[in-house]
Amino acid sequence: VVFAALNAAMVPVVYFFFPETGSRSLEDLDVVFALAYMTGEDPVKVSPRKDVPLAGSREADEILGVSP
Repeated sequence: VVFAALNAAMVPVVYFFFPETGSRSLEDLDVVFALAYMTGEDPVKVSPRKDVPLAGSREADEILGVSP
């Protein structure tokens, strides 16, 4: 019963506090978390935005501090 209650309690935690990662590569998530850290925003709110650059682009490399 305790195990079932803990599992049920985790559903809203995952839904509300984990960033959206669907159809994103690991490198794209690195950009999302770096951008959230740089701007002081919550990664959960940065993740669904459409203006987050894709990994490998010049903008993403600037955010990550990678030199070309």
